[in-house]
Amino acid sequence: MKRRLLSLLMLLAAFLPLRLSAADTQQLTDEDYNRLMESGDAGRVVFIDFYADWCGPCHSYAPTFDALAEQYGRQAAFYRVNVDNCPGLVEKYNVSAVPLTVAVHSVDKSFRTIGELDMSALQSFIVRNLISYKADHPSER
Repeated sequence: MKRRLLSLLMLLAAFLPLRLSAADTQQLTDEDYNRLMESGDAGRVVFIDFYADWCGPCHSYAPTFDALAEQYGRQAAFYRVNVDNCPGLVEKYNVSAVPLTVAVHSVDKSFRTIGELDMSALQSFIVRNLISYKADHPSER
């Protein structure tokens, strides 16, 4: 009985679509982005993970992004954008490949890195952007 149940669960898992861990990092839409940039919460670095449900590397990158979002969540904001649902943000950040991680310092200033980063590389990207942002905004330390 246990073997049948396990086999059935494995079969179901094979046919169900993969989902990113959206509970860990908040989804961002075009409208949410506009509100965010107009609000005071944009007074810190905003990291955006551009992904697609059909992208294998995006799925394996999501836990890394989530882990560092949890670690640095008090110093920066972390969001995820599904490129198939947010054409405005895809155009704004000229997204041509996923996964793409963007560090937004202001409406006019952002930095990006393309590809599935390992924990060390993503942490380095985050720390560099936090240091750069603080250097540009000394009164917000």
